Amino acid sequence: TETSRFDALAISAAIESESSSLGRLRALDRELINLSGAGPVTIRRILDAFPNGWVRRRALVALISSGVPASAAQALELIAALEREVDRRWCLAALAQRGDLVGKTLEKSLELVSSPAGRRRLQIIATRS
Repeated sequence: TETSRFDALAISAAIESESSSLGRLRALDRELINLSGAGPVTIRRILDAFPNGWVRRRALVALISSGVPASAAQALELIAALEREVDRRWCLAALAQRGDLVGKTLEKSLELVSSPAGRRRLQIIATRS
């Protein structure tokens, strides 16, 4: 089930109340247990609390590693929205380590990586999981 709107607002507020990027990441880490079952709207709201770049990447890796979102397709949508390919590769690796990159999902993820070496690394991680 989707985290309730009230919970999403409270979690977002807790994260946004932190003034530093590291503080926001720590706040997210404290709230990960409460995000189980969160849907795409909630997750996007949480991610919007983080600036683009390494901070948003770290937040999305933390979410993916904790099983949020549960759907690999939803995770791929969030990953594809990241501005930099380096951030997408990190998040894709987390999704691969979760065991979610197989078949067509792996094919879609490889489309998000432009370098042959990056695609090979992602395939290796996916086959090991």
